[in-house]
Amino acid sequence: MAEKNLNELATDLQKDKDVELKNSKGKPREFIYWEKRKEVEQLIHEGENTPEQLAELKRVSPAWLNHVYVKKSKTVQHRIDFDKFLEQIKTRIDVVVTDKNPNGYHYTGKYWHAYSKSNQIAQALKNEAIYELNAWKIYDKTNTGDLSKLYNFLNAYMLTPQEIEFDKSELVNFASGTLDLKTLQTHPFKREDYITSALPVNVSFDNANGGLVAEYARHLLGDEEKTLSEWFGYMFFKDASDINAIVFMQGVGGNGKSTLLKTLLSAFGDFGSSISFTQISGKDSDRFVNQLSTAYANILTESDTQINSTGMTLIKKISSGDPITANPKQRDTYTYTPRAKFLISANYQLPVFEDSKEYQRRLVLLSADAQPIESMAEDVRQRFLDKFDKEKLKEALPEYIGYAIKLAKQAIAKKQLTLLPATRTRISDWLKSEDYISQFVNEYLVDIVGKNGASVKYVYDQFQPFMTEQGFEPIDIISFKQFRNALLSKGLEIATYPSKGVDEDKDVVDDPTANKKSRLKRKGVNKHK
Repeated sequence: MAEKNLNELATDLQKDKDVELKNSKGKPREFIYWEKRKEVEQLIHEGENTPEQLAELKRVSPAWLNHVYVKKSKTVQHRIDFDKFLEQIKTRIDVVVTDKNPNGYHYTGKYWHAYSKSNQIAQALKNEAIYELNAWKIYDKTNTGDLSKLYNFLNAYMLTPQEIEFDKSELVNFASGTLDLKTLQTHPFKREDYITSALPVNVSFDNANGGLVAEYARHLLGDEEKTLSEWFGYMFFKDASDINAIVFMQGVGGNGKSTLLKTLLSAFGDFGSSISFTQISGKDSDRFVNQLSTAYANILTESDTQINSTGMTLIKKISSGDPITANPKQRDTYTYTPRAKFLISANYQLPVFEDSKEYQRRLVLLSADAQPIESMAEDVRQRFLDKFDKEKLKEALPEYIGYAIKLAKQAIAKKQLTLLPATRTRISDWLKSEDYISQFVNEYLVDIVGKNGASVKYVYDQFQPFMTEQGFEPIDIISFKQFRNALLSKGLEIATYPSKGVDEDKDVVDDPTANKKSRLKRKGVNKHK
């Protein structure tokens, strides 16, 4: 690039705008330019002083546009000053390329939008150049070779990789400005913050009790509201390894859990997701794992009760802040550390986890034991619905967000959520249900003579009274599908086609002479006594 002080270029651009305003007198700027250009061309052709006329034309031209008179064709032709044109394009679009993201970003005025494909940023620059040239009606009057040189020049100087750190952990963009999580102070949006997201809500620290949303959470959870609020506030922090957890919220259907979780999810806009464990470990997992890479929060209003071994592995990685690999279609495989924190609503069917120290440390089960809204007396129900109207809850989110962030900072300092003794007991009882499955398998399943054994349905029929004997209510016993998956997770094999057993196994195999689906391989079951 020609050596010239950037301040001079900026001054030229400002002078250009001032002249345009002064001379326009209500006429479109391109009209004034072309009107003068034709006049100058005619005057020069008639013998007027060429330098003076070209200086007159310069007065109504953009700073980046120069002119020469070609005697042979007797026409005025334009020449683009690449340096000044570069500065003009920088006022139209602010782009950055880094070694980590060669696809680049552009600044929207609130945050830096990341391009997803390598050609998008070059095309964006080309478009801005076209828009600027066409604004002065000279795009179609500039030859292809000169345009190609101009585009290459812009790419060379605007798309050189820079060493810039994006998404600093202490900064979060809200609708009204940028919050520094260390100081809890907000400042106006700045390009120099280099943040790649903006949330659709504001944040306020004016209510020490959390306002209407916190009151609604206390109605559902009692004193465990604090744990939920710590976890929700933690969702705004980038690092997911300070507190290793996945939080479930259990309670009867119809008591308002979903309303609360949908309200919380709305705080994250495009940066919130509702991806189940089945989705991130199923046949379309690549798409969902890729989607999770940009999420602040993953909030589900329904529990995912079936989690396979791949899902279990992902849960361990996500809850511990370990990197996971995404392999989206038409993109290179990449590895990222997920920041999304999981919050999951459940009625009474919970997924089966092994009772290990890993899960004892990471799983949190909160009790949303408020009564169903429909069971309230009519007048009470109406007052409740009026007070906790969905729109009112969303309007009250800013003060709850500020309240929750403060609690999260305290939890981060301790590196753990606040768990009541009742919460710890509930988690322990949940995980012990897996031990009971192991106990049942060891005590009741037996080896058989034949290859095809008892059907899973028959085994489950023996498992249910066994669990009742352990003190479980029917509603707390895992479902048939969960039980089937638990058997598979323990290495037991299940036939995928109808099959028969042998008569020698009739005491531990249901109706061995009949074709039955899903028979255990080489295993029978003693009847529960």
